[in-house]
Amino acid sequence: MGAGSAASSSFQEKRTRIRAATQENDPVRRRPRAVTIPEMELAMFTRTKTRTVHFDAPFTLNGLDGAHPAGDYRVLDDEEQMTGISWLAYRRVATMIEVVAGSKTSLITIDPADLEAALEKDKVLFAKRD
Repeated sequence: MGAGSAASSSFQEKRTRIRAATQENDPVRRRPRAVTIPEMELAMFTRTKTRTVHFDAPFTLNGLDGAHPAGDYRVLDDEEQMTGISWLAYRRVATMIEVVAGSKTSLITIDPADLEAALEKDKVLFAKRD
């Protein structure tokens, strides 16, 4: 083998190194490394929706001490984004009512079904008065 084959061998090695370097740096050819994230580490997106409910008569709810006077009350619904579905959706994770006692304002966690039942009962009582 003469000088031509040594030059050819050197050329082949150089070409192989250039190809390898190009493939490593080429974003089209390079494949991303698979990364798995445990579900507990996923960030949950939460939101709080605020609404006002009105009672025309005194009412009671599980979780509240005694009867509370008629009036307007702020209700806060905490919701978290549902994951694993192809559309944006939230589910309610907590419902709280704002209760004022003297100069102190408290947020009390309540069952949303109890709140709806109390509002329905209030509507029926108010309808009977008219």
